[in-house]
Amino acid sequence: DLPHGCPRGPSRRCLCQGCDGQERERKGGSEQRAVQPNDLNDATPALLMALSARFDPPSGRIQGRFGPCKRVSRSTQRSKRAPCMDGQVSTMTEKLVDYTTKEGVAIITLTAPERANTYSHEMMRQLDEAVLEARFDEDVYTILLTGDGDRFFCAGADISMLNESEPYFKYNFCLHANETLNRLEQTPKLVIAALNGHTVGGGLEIAMAADMRLAWRPTGDGKEGKLGLPEINLGVLPGTGGTQRLSRLIGKARAIDWMVSGDLQTFDTGVELGLINEIIEAENVETFQAEAFEFARQFCPPNKASKAAAHIKRAVQSGWEVDFNSGLAIERELQQRLFESEDAKIGLKAYIEKDKPEFTGN
Repeated sequence: DLPHGCPRGPSRRCLCQGCDGQERERKGGSEQRAVQPNDLNDATPALLMALSARFDPPSGRIQGRFGPCKRVSRSTQRSKRAPCMDGQVSTMTEKLVDYTTKEGVAIITLTAPERANTYSHEMMRQLDEAVLEARFDEDVYTILLTGDGDRFFCAGADISMLNESEPYFKYNFCLHANETLNRLEQTPKLVIAALNGHTVGGGLEIAMAADMRLAWRPTGDGKEGKLGLPEINLGVLPGTGGTQRLSRLIGKARAIDWMVSGDLQTFDTGVELGLINEIIEAENVETFQAEAFEFARQFCPPNKASKAAAHIKRAVQSGWEVDFNSGLAIERELQQRLFESEDAKIGLKAYIEKDKPEFTGN
């Protein structure tokens, strides 16, 4: 670094625009120019990222799963500086996604109930981190995705944020959300969404990236949630995979009807169309989520062969995108891998001996 604090570029020249590309060092007793906070308003993105990394205290940095700050990574809580939409540098410390593990199940919870669990770019980044954490954890076999509170699973994207942002940010916001949900959908572990309330807009798009969906029906005075993609009422379309996933799940004609009408649907309708696997009746949301956890845990060893479950998911997900014969080829290759697994030996042996298999996940 130069004496005045600016980082050098590849040409060994200063990157700060305020320095006009020159190295401002002490020469002939002249004063060096220090970087001022107002310089950030006109700084280039490369400089912002460089200064962000420079100004971060080591204790505030998030390190990956294999780094020393495993606890911070697991909570998906950020404490670092990064560029915002308006080019300023801000500190992001709010915990928007909670990540815990229990008995082979990774529990991911959207934690912004005061905002109907609507997602911002920061929440989607934290969700992305949680998905990767679960994917790399060898002790996790199933992912349970739910929302905080008893009213909303997720009401979609933060409309105020989108209203205040520029089209360039909106495009990249949707692109990253698509990438995150694709990562969730393609993760080789079962993903179960526990819908603890209204699941609309981007919230339904998140839920559709799961492999199975459970919905809560309150037995007391609570009001049951609704489903839908009402983006047409905002003059836009469902832009986080909704147009593609909904048509694949309930058929093209019904999907178009849902989206162009913008009407909300009941959970019973979701069951009829195959969008929801099961409705769980429970007095309160805590009981519902506990039952959803038990549902997810049944697919973990020793109850089920988790590797077989992962390969079933892979065969269906990949086979859905290719022609029939190619899908059969994928199925055969995955089956061969399972024939060589420890769990296949355990399962076949238990069947012959009329015993209950105790799977290991290997």
